[in-house]
Amino acid sequence: MAEAPSDLVLEPAPPEPEERERFVLLRASGEWYALELAAVREIHPVERITRVPNAPPEMRGITTWRGKILALYDLSRCLGTPVSALPAERFAVILDLSIPNLDAALLAEEVAEIRAVPLSQIDLSPILGGEGSRGGKVKGLADLDEVQVSILNVGKFFTHLAEA
Repeated sequence: MAEAPSDLVLEPAPPEPEERERFVLLRASGEWYALELAAVREIHPVERITRVPNAPPEMRGITTWRGKILALYDLSRCLGTPVSALPAERFAVILDLSIPNLDAALLAEEVAEIRAVPLSQIDLSPILGGEGSRGGKVKGLADLDEVQVSILNVGKFFTHLAEA
């Protein structure tokens, strides 16, 4: 039986790449938020918003999108944070909801990018069970390029509509 060469050195296996979650980063009322990419159907510029009388306070109005009526929700009002004026340039972040006959979008003043965030950069601890979760609508925080981003739990935004 042949002996292995003494100068044979086994190199350690490369580390496994860290698991990441992909988010759409958007800004609303001057704050940065992240939505899971799977929850976003499309991003579309909004030119005209029509107010709806007696609509819930978090609904800014409606617009048309692909021949359908799209309900536009103000993220600040949904989270109970101070509301700012609508910017001249705004975008509808159209959500992929499992609610029949509801096409809904969150209004954003800027949509920055899609980013893969390492799970180690997502901090769930300050949110768990606290008031900071805003009724479960914020599920975590992440520091991205020295900017604190609130990670949204879109499933909690429209549960009251699904029950109606």
